[in-house]
Amino acid sequence: MSGKVLLDTECPVCHARIQLVLGSAGGAPVEAASSLPDRGRLIETLAAKYADILDVKREGGRVVVRVRGFLKDKSKWLEINSLIKGAGGSWVADGKNSRWIMKK
Repeated sequence: MSGKVLLDTECPVCHARIQLVLGSAGGAPVEAASSLPDRGRLIETLAAKYADILDVKREGGRVVVRVRGFLKDKSKWLEINSLIKGAGGSWVADGKNSRWIMKK
């Protein structure tokens, strides 16, 4: 797709290229497209980089990421949240059972 590149960056964890492009498809309404990092690679990288603070498990057709205990450093939580949300995951706030979920 040709169009205006709004964002061209690299994932700080898995180093995949992330590009957000704004374009038009033959007079159709303008749409946004994103090339997201490979989820499998992101999951492996998160599990390795944050092995001391995260539990990463495959449960059925999804990947569940939990923080071990309370994470005092909010900047780490924000970084992890941003990466997982950028790959299509979501945060489930549920007290001590809070977690991120990514569908395969």
